[in-house]
Amino acid sequence: MESFLLGILALVTVAGAMLSFKHVGKLSRMQTHIDQLERRLRAFEQKSTSSKPSPRVESITAPKRDASASHLGGASKPRASSNPSSPPTLISYVEKHQQGLVNAIKGNGLLWLGGLVLAVGGIFLANYAIESGFVSAELRVILGGVFGVSLVVASEFLARHRIRFSIYSPAVCAALASGGVVTCYAITLVAFNYYGFLSPLIAFATLALIALGAVSLSLRFGPLLAFIGILGAFAIPALVNTGSNNIPLLLAFVSLVSLSGVWVAQKVAAVWLWRVSFLGQFLWALMGLSSTEASHFVAWLCFSVFSTYLFALVRTLGWSLMATQHQGMSLRSLFSQRQQLAAISLVLIVIHGFLIQYGSNEKIWISAFTLAALLLVAPIRHSAFDMWPALMLVTGLTHFAMLRPAEGPIDLSFILSGKYLFSQMLAVGLCVYGGILARKHNTHDTARPAFWLYMVVSPVALYGVSYALAPSKVTGVLYGIWALELALIALISALVTWRVNPHIEKLSFSVLANACLTLCFTMVLDAAILSLALAIQVAMVSIQSAKYRVALPDWLFKALLLAVLLRLTGAPWLADYADEHIFSIHWTAVVYPAVFLSLWLARKYNPSPTLKVWLEGALLHVVALFITTEPSYWLMGAYPELFLASYTEKVFLALGWVALAVTYWHRACVAQQLAKLYRVAGFILMIGAFWLHLDI
Repeated sequence: MESFLLGILALVTVAGAMLSFKHVGKLSRMQTHIDQLERRLRAFEQKSTSSKPSPRVESITAPKRDASASHLGGASKPRASSNPSSPPTLISYVEKHQQGLVNAIKGNGLLWLGGLVLAVGGIFLANYAIESGFVSAELRVILGGVFGVSLVVASEFLARHRIRFSIYSPAVCAALASGGVVTCYAITLVAFNYYGFLSPLIAFATLALIALGAVSLSLRFGPLLAFIGILGAFAIPALVNTGSNNIPLLLAFVSLVSLSGVWVAQKVAAVWLWRVSFLGQFLWALMGLSSTEASHFVAWLCFSVFSTYLFALVRTLGWSLMATQHQGMSLRSLFSQRQQLAAISLVLIVIHGFLIQYGSNEKIWISAFTLAALLLVAPIRHSAFDMWPALMLVTGLTHFAMLRPAEGPIDLSFILSGKYLFSQMLAVGLCVYGGILARKHNTHDTARPAFWLYMVVSPVALYGVSYALAPSKVTGVLYGIWALELALIALISALVTWRVNPHIEKLSFSVLANACLTLCFTMVLDAAILSLALAIQVAMVSIQSAKYRVALPDWLFKALLLAVLLRLTGAPWLADYADEHIFSIHWTAVVYPAVFLSLWLARKYNPSPTLKVWLEGALLHVVALFITTEPSYWLMGAYPELFLASYTEKVFLALGWVALAVTYWHRACVAQQLAKLYRVAGFILMIGAFWLHLDI
């Protein structure tokens, strides 16, 4: 150890000598240059003085005032002339080089080299004292703590007397304070881990105080200390294991650290501090899920609410949540709120992670009401949160799937309790919520069409999913009640359609009525009818959009078209659809032509030119699917299995794929934005047909 330190000292000494020699030469050359400039300045001033004309009689009093000023204030100083060609140009040149000299002197490493030499000498002294037994372990810890605190105190003292000590850079004080904080961190960990002087609880509290102190010092010395304090604070639970598995205390601690980090991030305008706090908060939350218990539900719920407030609401509404905005935002602007969406998404992941492990019906209900208060109240205050009701709809569906059905006979009381009561309340609540807010903001300046979408989608999604997930023994009773409630919603929507005046309201309530009635008929029929129901919705919405002269966003139709085409393309290959019949006819012979007719009506009445291109492609796709599937079924009696098909089945399948590829390539000739996609799809189908021929 001694030889190593001696080597460091020798290296530092040699480096110091070299740097000193180098800087002495540089300072000498700069001083010579400044002397030359001063001589040129004096010569220029003498020449300028000798060339001045003698003053006139009426200005004789001016020199007297100057003499008086010289007598009161000491030696007179040359005044800058207002003439642009006068000496200030040369003076500014000299001042510039003098400032460069000051910067050069401050920028050299002599001062820091001296500090390093002192530090190495201190290490020698401490090492000698420890090995000789002069300093006990307790005294070492005390001296280390005193040294860390002294560095922080010295940084504050130098910050208060910067001019006195010629400190022109705040990095000097920040470096001293950072060193003091790191020293305090280190000496506390040494006292806890190495010597065992501190109990886990005392060590945890001490490190927490050091971290919060560093964060508070960052307001004076810059964000570097905040980074050290926050990073050290988040590392405390990993460095100090209390062994108590106190998850509520862990969540409270990381929330406090994140609160201080976000607050300082706003004060010093450092976005990366917000990101560090964000990552620390949710990383510890995700790790805490692996060690949590069922009794920690309230702690996780409070953690979720606080995290939503800190990382999502504060950025938009302010600390007091008083900011408001009712003007609608575009879909792209809503998706641009990435930090808020990331925060609320992680909150939902955390609370769902707990409910999956320890979720009872009571906890799921409480969680649903709490999340509804967060996700549905925020859009009332600010339009930037208009995406949150969609998250509430997804959250409601996941909560419904986690709820356990009530015990007892399957009758009316069974349907009006437990998870099915939950789906009814959420469906009606979201429908009413969307309708009220949509009508409230139905002006040109504050139009927020997302609420019309929530009004239409919420009841259809919740009633449809709850019915689809219900066991077969429940669907018989469930259908009657669901159909009655959907018919009631459709009736109310139809009545409202006749009473409202704005076209967007007429269209929205009309679509809601049609969607509810379509779902009623879809539930009583087979699953294959769902694709037809979606296609009918595309046609009905297109017709009503043309009727009321309301242009709906194209992405809504594109999403429905994508769902229809994916279902129609994949359903023939699924075993669940192999034996389905509609009126004693195989479902493809009924659904494919009906879907084609629905899409043809949508293409005829939809006012969007861009969407007409999509609908034309969808029509060709349905025709190609019909050609691909029906000959094989009618001639062979069943759909071919891709890897177990016979010779004849492979021939029909290859012919169908070739026909579909040709259809795609033909479509690529007239398509604009999707031409490349059609070509790639046709190429893949031709490769598949070639592979089938090789296998034959």
